[in-house]
Amino acid sequence: MLQAIVSLFNISSHIRDVKFDAVISMPGLGELERVMYAEEIRSKNRIPWLIISGMNEKEKTFIQIDPYSLYFPPFGFTNTDNIVCQKIAGNTRDQAMWVINQLMNKKIKKAILVTSPWHLLRNYMTTIKVIKDKKSDIKIYPIGANIPLYKKVPEYDKQGYEFIEGEINKIYDYQEKGHIISFKELKEYINFILEE
Repeated sequence: MLQAIVSLFNISSHIRDVKFDAVISMPGLGELERVMYAEEIRSKNRIPWLIISGMNEKEKTFIQIDPYSLYFPPFGFTNTDNIVCQKIAGNTRDQAMWVINQLMNKKIKKAILVTSPWHLLRNYMTTIKVIKDKKSDIKIYPIGANIPLYKKVPEYDKQGYEFIEGEINKIYDYQEKGHIISFKELKEYINFILEE
């Protein structure tokens, strides 16, 4: 587990040298900063596409995001060209499947994945599992959204720190169910994306 976390830090030092075709945002639990930070990265780096997965409609903080809604608060985008949005997703795996289909349909080979720091490892491992299942060679580089871990997650009014233990438990549980990759597979995938 610790190797996996350290490996994620290693990726960030390589990102500045990579030309990306898309930024992915996987919002949820009322953390709309995930979307805003993804757009900030896209704008600063002139990355063509922003892919925004849907949220779980059972969440009390659920909102449906579409390109038109992005013009209004809390987002305030000034341009929504090349932004695609999923209407609804039940969970992280649903989000990852939709996102990878979007990337494959658009022939996108390299993308940045933005989500909460506390959710990053499980989200990334879930997304890689979808890539492997589809036998794709898409390269995804993870970045934690600029959300401090002490900030409360709106859905549960708990700090990000408080979710870490649960995320670790979910990783082991979902590995047993075959929904996410193993730590060995994560290491292999990170080596693959850093080969350039």
